[in-house]
Formats: sequence, C-alpha cells, structure tokens
Amino acid sequence: MTDPIVLPDKMPSSAAADLSRALDTAAADLAPGAEIRIEAGDVRTIGALAAGLVLRFARDVEAGGGRVEIASSADFEDDLRLLGLHDLLLRKDPVT
Repeated sequence: MTDPIVLPDKMPSSAAADLSRALDTAAADLAPGAEIRIEAGDVRTIGALAAGLVLRFARDVEAGGGRVEIASSADFEDDLRLLGLHDLLLRKDPVT
C-alpha cells in the first residue's frame, strides 16, 4: 500500500483545482493493482466538484486493477449522502 492521501478538513468546490492536482500526482505514481487509502477522517465539508474528483480518482484506480479504501468522518459521509455519492464511494466492492 502506498502512503495515504490525506484530505483537508474543508474541501469546498473552490478547492477542486488543488485537489485535482494532488490526485493527479498520486495517480501518476501508482503501480498497476495498487492499494490506495484516502484519509478523510478530518473532513468536515466537501463540495460537489471535490467529491466528483474523488469519485473519478477511485474509478480510475479501480479500472487499472487497483483498490481504494476511504477512511471517512461522519460529516464527509453526510455530505456524500446529500450529493448522492455515498454508496458509490464508501461501499466495500469496487466502484463501477
């Protein structure tokens, strides 16, 4: 497993560009079949664009045969529920 990707406590949609760069950097260093851990335990809020980027990243990793595990806070999970992304990002089986 690679070093975890640690998400900041606030990820409004206005922070999507920074998040995108961080995820692109992490993706560039991944070996096929890599296991990735995203630490979202301190996230208090996430906007729609940022959540979409995390989903895209997870799908890309899993399309390459990898696995993404997300450790999340209750606030992160609540925001994902409101956005309709909870089941796509936090379920145990691969994102499709």
